[in-house]
Amino acid sequence: MRKPSAPVVLMTEVPVIKAQGPQPSQAVRRMKEYHPPLGDRRGLRLDFNENTFACSPRVLEALGRISRGDLTRYPEREPVEHRVAAHLGLKPQQVLLTNGVDEAIHLLCQTYLEAGAEILLPVPTYSMYEVYASGTPASIIQVPAEEAFRFPLHALLNAITPATRLIAIANPNSPTGQAARREDLLRIIEAAPHAAVLVDEAYFHFYGETVVDLVGHAPACASAFSPLPKTKCSGSAAPSPPTASTPSPSPALPPHSTTKNTFAGTSAKS
Repeated sequence: MRKPSAPVVLMTEVPVIKAQGPQPSQAVRRMKEYHPPLGDRRGLRLDFNENTFACSPRVLEALGRISRGDLTRYPEREPVEHRVAAHLGLKPQQVLLTNGVDEAIHLLCQTYLEAGAEILLPVPTYSMYEVYASGTPASIIQVPAEEAFRFPLHALLNAITPATRLIAIANPNSPTGQAARREDLLRIIEAAPHAAVLVDEAYFHFYGETVVDLVGHAPACASAFSPLPKTKCSGSAAPSPPTASTPSPSPALPPHSTTKNTFAGTSAKS
């Protein structure tokens, strides 16, 4: 009986493709790199704005009411935004819940910054303003802080030009802890009616003052803030931020509503 013949294998050369693979866009390549601070996280790290205690018992109670089925569906954002708006004394169309203040910063940069535009940044400040702004063709104008890291009001006013489209102010500022006075912020808003003025109040709970009441009254003003200091299990019902005119009592927010940050602003048509 004949043995089966061995298979014949034809050896062919695999062509070498020398073409360059896909490359990131120019916008992505000019973005400033972000490197999160490294270190031992077991100690007290206030620079991360984290809750240094356990999360609220109300949060644990709320989490216990979430079923496995609830976790399989996309959440409805608008009903929560309506409740947040009522809580803050704003209109629903003036409130947007975002995945952290970073997303709100990204949205503002994409909305207002284009070729020929400028963003003003009092520095040193939160690094993500520059990261997201550098992903646009706009020019980044840095305004150094005054002595002892005081807010550079006059230098900032002098830096405003017809090309200014966005001014980002962390209040109180990170990493210096300095704050801009309400009257100073009003002067900037009045001096730049053609620009959006972002007042980032992520550290509001260490300061106690807010300009969220200006949203809808000052067309250029936008406020972004965390309803509560961050926790590893989200937050609990958020207290009403104190404003120049204290809003009337409003419905308490559901515990899960503070898992995202609030961005309140006016439309471009305001």
